[in-house]
Amino acid sequence: MKLYHSEIESRRLSRTVYRGLLDAIDPEWISGQIQASGIDLLIIRVPVTLAQQMHRLNDMQYEYIIADTLVYYTCDLAGCRPGVMANPDLVFTPLGKDNQVFLNPIISESFKNYCNNYHSNPLIHVDIVSAYKEWAGSFLYDEEKGSYSWIIETGQDKCAFVCCQFEQDLCEIVLNGVTPARSGRGIYGDIIRHCQSFFKKREAASLIISTQIYNYAVQKVWARNGFYLNKAYYT
Repeated sequence: MKLYHSEIESRRLSRTVYRGLLDAIDPEWISGQIQASGIDLLIIRVPVTLAQQMHRLNDMQYEYIIADTLVYYTCDLAGCRPGVMANPDLVFTPLGKDNQVFLNPIISESFKNYCNNYHSNPLIHVDIVSAYKEWAGSFLYDEEKGSYSWIIETGQDKCAFVCCQFEQDLCEIVLNGVTPARSGRGIYGDIIRHCQSFFKKREAASLIISTQIYNYAVQKVWARNGFYLNKAYYT
């Protein structure tokens, strides 16, 4: 078990923020880490298979909140045959400094009403849309860094984006969005199929993606395109 200092979130929230992924609930160890590092906010993820241990968090002297449940889906690309694009006119342009100006308006529209684990904490007040703009802006297309991101347009309408991270033989769709005006037209499914085709050609073994458990619509799209649920975490 290891925690790490989240510099970006510490700056964003004006607090000392740490994150970590735990493989056991050890309240004494967690409390010791909080005290030793002067942590103001600790965001930890715990596999749902440890549900029977969650009650041990009550043994800490600190208040905690079950903020969300994160689910991960995987597509094994070796046996995957990406489906036909529903919108063959879509244009995927690598996201770079020359077209980054188009990214923020797409995020403003597609994440306007989105909620994440921050919203579960009444002490956190942050502009989520600005946070996602900052996050997406760190994924400019750079093959050496394994960063693969695109601005997506149909006609002259720049309507979507997707940011991916590719390391060794594993690729993750980290962040993506479609503007509400273009939702319901199969564009999101085309984004998924584009990523499957692109990384399959680059001999990636797996493509993964995650969301909060109540985002049912996107999970249906993933299931229709060969993804399966294989991990889940409490935050």
